[in-house]
Amino acid sequence: MYVFSRIKVIEGNMKYLPILIVIFSLWSNQLYAECNQQKEFTLMIHGGSGSGDKHKETQEKMLKVIQKALAEGHDLLKNGAKGEDVVVKVISILEDSPLFNAGRGGNKNKAGFIELDASIMRGDDKNCGAVAAVKRVKNPIKAAQKVMNASKHVMFAGDAADAFAEKQGLETVPNSYFYSSKATPSAKDIGTVGAVVRDRCGTWSAGTSTGGFGTKAPGRIGDSPIIGAGTYAENNICAVSCTGHGEFFIRYAAAHSICSLIKYKAMDGKAAASKILSEELLPAGGKGGIIVIDKIGKGHFHFTTKGMSWGRVTEDGKPEVGI
Repeated sequence: MYVFSRIKVIEGNMKYLPILIVIFSLWSNQLYAECNQQKEFTLMIHGGSGSGDKHKETQEKMLKVIQKALAEGHDLLKNGAKGEDVVVKVISILEDSPLFNAGRGGNKNKAGFIELDASIMRGDDKNCGAVAAVKRVKNPIKAAQKVMNASKHVMFAGDAADAFAEKQGLETVPNSYFYSSKATPSAKDIGTVGAVVRDRCGTWSAGTSTGGFGTKAPGRIGDSPIIGAGTYAENNICAVSCTGHGEFFIRYAAAHSICSLIKYKAMDGKAAASKILSEELLPAGGKGGIIVIDKIGKGHFHFTTKGMSWGRVTEDGKPEVGI
């Protein structure tokens, strides 16, 4: 009798299901509407400051991948996706391509194997995550996001970082997966990939991923996983991702310095980037490039190398790409 009475109660309440669905739909749509009424979104991507040394055919292929990443990122942002998830998505696309020095296209070090670094930061609560010198996690940027959201720490390194990523359910691969056509390490093999976003909810986010430079020593870690050096984000101020000679970006806290100029000197993103890259790092011997979304949500890029691949898209959906 108890079973039959429970069935009758359920059947009796089923008539309210359509009403509940409508109420939930209106509530969820209202949430998106409130988010959509915030500032327009901006997405910028870079494919590394070593792009200018590539052959024209390779450059064209790189730009096609960047265009694909921009298109997917734009669609996500248009539909209300969080900036940090868009950063991870577009960087993962570049990590999966052997054309970029990140993920699958990483550089071999002097010992002949590949170690990868990545970081991510969101500007609303300044939470961040990073991994360094990983050898097995397929997409280091995904591991960095897991560190940010699923741990109380900021960075894991080496085998412990790979183990953490695997425990979080991320895909791992043999180190040989990352080998591209680069047969031997070269000092000219430099580069990094990165993305910066201001989403519909008004959150600034930034992420960076790299395979380091050719001929680096085993265990060497550059600026890409260092918050404040290669990556930084602060709401209503900036989102920055850097590429170049990492040691200099660390010494000069490049990403944070650019944000400080925007915050305290009221510079726009272009002027702040030029100040740090051209007037501080370059005289010291450090070359590279940056992408930045400044306090008004405008995306800028600046570089002091031969070239840097980049892409930008805003609310209007008209992508810009170049090297």
